[in-house]
Amino acid sequence: MQLRNLVVVMGICVLFAAPLVFAQAKAVNDQVIEFDDTDLKYPAERAVVAKHYAEEIKAVEKADKALGSSAELGIIISLVDLNGDGRKDIVACLIHVHYYGMNSCQIAIFLAGPGAKWKHVLEDSASLKGPISLLGKKTGGFRDIHNISTTGSKRERIWRWAGTRYKLAVYAEEGIQKKE
Repeated sequence: MQLRNLVVVMGICVLFAAPLVFAQAKAVNDQVIEFDDTDLKYPAERAVVAKHYAEEIKAVEKADKALGSSAELGIIISLVDLNGDGRKDIVACLIHVHYYGMNSCQIAIFLAGPGAKWKHVLEDSASLKGPISLLGKKTGGFRDIHNISTTGSKRERIWRWAGTRYKLAVYAEEGIQKKE
């Protein structure tokens, strides 16, 4: 599954009809997350994600088989240090038509802990039609995470650390602004 070309440059938020709460030029410390989609890199981290979602993956594969579908579930991964502890955390997207169509994915984040232990701290939908980025801003010592859909339905999301996990803090859709 080739998805490398999905990463685009920030700053396209000017396409929104209504000004968004957080629409701004890319800050110096923002970093677009680049995912690996080859299945060759990060085998141990892929195994963590696959194990966590094992039942869900089986259910999706069973439904595909019943429907005669040949769609494959893909897992794309990036390793980034979200909290400055020097350990690389997992940012993964599960991609399948089951997850909101092929324009979106199920984003999952696992924090690296001591002794190869992982803590699942985010599960939500994210757009594949725009970048998923780490913002320079931190909440509680963790980088804020930003996602923007640049085509079709215009949406932006920001997830912020909420003490024990990431939580959707800002959601904006064309013509609608919502803060949680």
